[in-house]
Amino acid sequence: VPGKAYDFGGWVQMLDRRLYPAWGRLTEAVRTNRPTSWNPDEQEHLFAGEDPKLLALFWEAMHSLSTLTARELGAYVDLSASTALLDIGGGSGAFDIELCRRYPNLRATVFDLPPVCEIAAKKVAAAGFEDRIGVAPGDFLADPELPAGHDVVLLSMIMHDWTPEQDLAILRKCFAA
Repeated sequence: VPGKAYDFGGWVQMLDRRLYPAWGRLTEAVRTNRPTSWNPDEQEHLFAGEDPKLLALFWEAMHSLSTLTARELGAYVDLSASTALLDIGGGSGAFDIELCRRYPNLRATVFDLPPVCEIAAKKVAAAGFEDRIGVAPGDFLADPELPAGHDVVLLSMIMHDWTPEQDLAILRKCFAA
């Protein structure tokens, strides 16, 4: 239901506009080893040039999906000994909110593009976690380093968007942080 918790309308619209057409070009993607849901020759990143209204719907839908996924992650991965989580490409902060809700000693940082960090800061404040969850604007592909001082790194729903070389560069930065 639009406007209610767990509304996936934005996700369905993004699938219709971006991902379904890309699946129709699967053969091209396999032959060229390049994304077909966006053009890295014309766009700085996956969401560059996207309609702001559609992006807002997308982030709301991703927040709903991530909230459910984060609850399950928290139930299966014990973070009780962890103190500081770095959520790379953390989007709306849904994982951080749910994991901090489950683990009272955990603090978290959402590391994402500046416009996305604005969304995360609002979601974190609405959940009442601004004292435990911060945002760090940046670009995990372009920045030479990731924010330091974390004992856990979360890479959720981001690695599939990049090349193996880019994924390896992200992982190297994780181990250096």
